[in-house]
Amino acid sequence: MKAARRRQLVIALQEVMAEVGYDRASVVAVAEAAGLSPSLVHHNFANKEAMLETLLRHLTDGLRARFASVASVSQALEAALALGPGADPTAARAWIALFAQALHRPHLRRQTRAALGRYRRALQRVGADDDEAIVLMAVTLGMLLLGTVDPDLVRGRASALAQRVRLAR
Repeated sequence: MKAARRRQLVIALQEVMAEVGYDRASVVAVAEAAGLSPSLVHHNFANKEAMLETLLRHLTDGLRARFASVASVSQALEAALALGPGADPTAARAWIALFAQALHRPHLRRQTRAALGRYRRALQRVGADDDEAIVLMAVTLGMLLLGTVDPDLVRGRASALAQRVRLAR
């Protein structure tokens, strides 16, 4: 039950952060989004920072699950951007907010670097050399940022961009 409650709160944090950012994502706002009392937030998490770190794990677990069945660089890029059917529109915004917070929180920065390292290795497992993996990571992060502002601008373009990067070698 506790794990389910924590997941519920982390998803609520993701939704609130997508709307108002981390700084304005108060415990009260997260509790309201989860349909719970603020005391349950405090019961499940020591503080908002602990929720943020759990959100990073939640997002990276989702990314890892999407990577489990990829067989090509294009599929890896599509999986990282998660722009297909059933995509979670709050996830991209939560990633951007997490990256912003990682700039000022060394522990979160280390966890974020580790997540990026796993993404780099996933790209290499499906055939990208190290330089391609880094370029594709930059493309992914750029498209993630653009997609939060204008999803239609990046939707459906990941495969074509991955192919262009591979042809440019």
